[in-house]
Amino acid sequence: MPLYWTLSLAALAVYIVNPDVVNSSGGTTTLINSFTLVPTGDKFLIQTGWTLSYEFIFYFIFAASLLLARVNRLAFVAISIVLLVGIGATVSPSNPTIRFATGPLLLEFLMGVGAYLYVDRADRHTPISATLLVIGAAMLACVAYTNYSHYRVIAYGIPYMVFFAGLVSFERVVRSKANHAVGRAMKLLGDASYSMYLSHPFALGAGGAVLTRLHLQNLGAVNSLILVAVSLGAGIVCYFMVERPLTRRVGMTFGPVPASVPGQPG
Repeated sequence: MPLYWTLSLAALAVYIVNPDVVNSSGGTTTLINSFTLVPTGDKFLIQTGWTLSYEFIFYFIFAASLLLARVNRLAFVAISIVLLVGIGATVSPSNPTIRFATGPLLLEFLMGVGAYLYVDRADRHTPISATLLVIGAAMLACVAYTNYSHYRVIAYGIPYMVFFAGLVSFERVVRSKANHAVGRAMKLLGDASYSMYLSHPFALGAGGAVLTRLHLQNLGAVNSLILVAVSLGAGIVCYFMVERPLTRRVGMTFGPVPASVPGQPG
């Protein structure tokens, strides 16, 4: 949240100066809910924050499961999510917050749980992991080719679950080569991924403006490669200059930060 709030403040400064630059696709921007992440149907200052709203719903469910015996936690999480989605599908609530909290995208968290349960035991099933990786990639290619996206959870959720389970199963192989240049680069991209996720709208906006100013906006795929590179670079800079110092400060203020937090000493 510290990084999200910090970049939201930056977006707020831009919004005050030129509201049309923020969420230029249209719609109403909610300022208060941009910081509370309570979904109301309006847009956040950083629109990608809507996914964090879903994450917090999952975190609340997961935290509640910790009150139960370990053997019952998985069932509690699964049943809670299925019930919420079932309520949303049956009642079709008109309230945007309730409609959001009972949306079918919650099922993708269960898919993530399923992928984790496989990956946790995948070191003994390398051929299966490779097969899942290929199948997932093929499924995603089919979705892209047919443009079958009417049911997102099915069209994208299932292929990505399969692809993710297969790919992450090979993390141990990459980690064993972490001293190599490729391993270090991949680790850096992973550590900086949250900064990339939050900062890329700024990078895309600035990069697009520069390309337009230079009359280079019609280069097709080259533009995409340039903007991807700019986004990755901006995310890495944000990680080192903003996220890591903020994480350290939070740790110093509120207590020790777990060693698993990217960028923190073990």
